[in-house]
Amino acid sequence: MKLYSGIDLHSTNSYLAIMDEGGKRIFKEKLPNDIATITERLSLYSGTLEGVVVESTYNWYWLVDGLMAEGYTVHLAKPNGEMYAWFTCHGAKIPPYLNLLTWKPDPAVFSNNIF
Repeated sequence: MKLYSGIDLHSTNSYLAIMDEGGKRIFKEKLPNDIATITERLSLYSGTLEGVVVESTYNWYWLVDGLMAEGYTVHLAKPNGEMYAWFTCHGAKIPPYLNLLTWKPDPAVFSNNIF
């Protein structure tokens, strides 16, 4: 079963969700903005995660760097409200994973020592 993760990034915490390819949410949790905590939760599903979508708000760099350093495939989503619906609406039509993607950071450009 393929799983997809999304992280709605806020200034002090993040909402982590994991969904299957049919759009069924199987995990949701509010976490502190701590890369060790976030990657620990993601590791519970690491064998089946296809990728992690991060909302590209002003403070996304540390999260993307940390996820990429742990080997996750990371994609950025436009901050257009779709992530909010993804996390909060019960029974909402979840946009297909690929429709959320806008850009995949290049590991050669974005690394932990740049910012």
